[in-house]
Amino acid sequence: MRILLTVFFLFSNFVLLSNIQAQTFAIGNSSIGPLDPARSNRTVSTEVYYPATTAGVNSPVDSNWPGFPVIILGHGFLMGEDAYYYIRDYFVPRGYIVAMPTTEGGFPDHLEFGKDLAFLADYFTAENSDPNSIFHCKLNGKIAIGGHSMGGGASFLGAPLSGNIDALFNMAAAETDPSAIAAAANVTVPTLVLAGTDDCVTSPATDQEPMFNATAAACKLFVNITGGGHCNFGDSNLVCGFGEFCTPALSRADQHLIVLRYLEYWFGTYLMGDADVWDAMTAALPGDADIVYDLQCAAFDPCVCLTTSNPSYNVYCDPVQVQSKAILSGVYDGNGNMRTDLNSFIPLAQPYSGAPYNYNGTETVSSVPANMVDWVLLEMRSAELDLTSSSRQSVTIERKAGLLLDNGDIVAMDGISPVTFDSLHNEVRYNICIRHRNHLDIVSEFCMEAGPSIGYDFTSGVGQAFGGAQQFLSSDGKAMMFGADYNANGNIQNTDYDAWKVNSAVLNVYDILDGNLDGVIQTTDYDVWKINPAILGTNELDY
Repeated sequence: MRILLTVFFLFSNFVLLSNIQAQTFAIGNSSIGPLDPARSNRTVSTEVYYPATTAGVNSPVDSNWPGFPVIILGHGFLMGEDAYYYIRDYFVPRGYIVAMPTTEGGFPDHLEFGKDLAFLADYFTAENSDPNSIFHCKLNGKIAIGGHSMGGGASFLGAPLSGNIDALFNMAAAETDPSAIAAAANVTVPTLVLAGTDDCVTSPATDQEPMFNATAAACKLFVNITGGGHCNFGDSNLVCGFGEFCTPALSRADQHLIVLRYLEYWFGTYLMGDADVWDAMTAALPGDADIVYDLQCAAFDPCVCLTTSNPSYNVYCDPVQVQSKAILSGVYDGNGNMRTDLNSFIPLAQPYSGAPYNYNGTETVSSVPANMVDWVLLEMRSAELDLTSSSRQSVTIERKAGLLLDNGDIVAMDGISPVTFDSLHNEVRYNICIRHRNHLDIVSEFCMEAGPSIGYDFTSGVGQAFGGAQQFLSSDGKAMMFGADYNANGNIQNTDYDAWKVNSAVLNVYDILDGNLDGVIQTTDYDVWKINPAILGTNELDY
């Protein structure tokens, strides 16, 4: 019966994973030793395993995903990080970063180890914002700390020390000095406690249950694995096995399956923000014959704003207002504003339904505002961009059409409000892309974290756009988008001149060949092309 249940739950787990992501990643590895200035520059040596473009040491972090959560795992007494490769090998290919500190490997200082776990949470948070880090803009902002045995107890010591920890997990957590049980009263993040009924090293009754009962977490789950042992929470380890004086009824392989099952539930909920994972877990718990459990938690709702009392969820439910600013060079007057000559020809509905945009949005206005220059298309993109690659490196999460006003502001259909987006995730970082039908696309150089509002001014400098020379300066120092992409292929070259030449004299039109947006196709549009005859843009397929 247990074998059938194990197969069922393992299959269910892979179904859950398909909801989180369909892609699998290679495992990259980096050995780091960040210094903690709060502890006399203590070196926190850590092995970091991350989703990579190719497997290996110091391989590039994969960028083709909205952002990776971080799992920080503390080892047991006299055990190395190699005792937990089964966790690494399961979660890294599924889009998680697993960081395993190698400190306190001899006669340990439990409090220092707990501080190491908390420090690493702060460290990775800072790395996400550091342009010089390999993890820059690669993280989704969610971090869990935990560990096995001593590392599990130390996680209770460390969890109250950082505001960047979103969840806690531990396996056969051991009482520590100072007391992990006492420290649990200060733990408020969602907490998963895994134990084994056949653990004769750290008994659930004396260690894990008191920690679980003491924690102040609004949501906590205790899972006691029937027949589970202490050392079977890790891979085979001679030191741990020597200290375990009983033989658990459950095999190591079967115990690992159960551990991975509930870690996946916990991480999928609190690090990936997937409500379906939570629903699957609560549905599965009552029928899981492999465990005895205690769940003390309100119903999971992924759509809880950060302004509420529970900041631990991942989806930002309120619309995110994006306040962006850009200038089209073809219509710039050189004095801080764009001309509105095209105003009477601008359509009431967004014009980006055709190729290469294929945008199916229904944005319309009842009348064109007097200060409107044209329609533009805004895209919110996840992951750091890499224009040196021939493959798409970012994911477009949501698109909206907006109204470009004469001062460069891009606004919603009321002609005043910022454009709002509904599918962005709290703490995930995004790049803004501005697209216009006959100017080259631009993407923000800097990624920004979603929140109530995001602001970005492309006009303040050419460096605001990602990549080399994606904008140029006007005579008054404003950064502008390159004009005259008359065949909308993402480049300005002779083929754009050829397209203009075929229809070089047309009156009163709204047309891609009208580079200076005055409603007339004539030599002035050739003039727009002439100053930019060989500009390679950031084509849509490149980012």
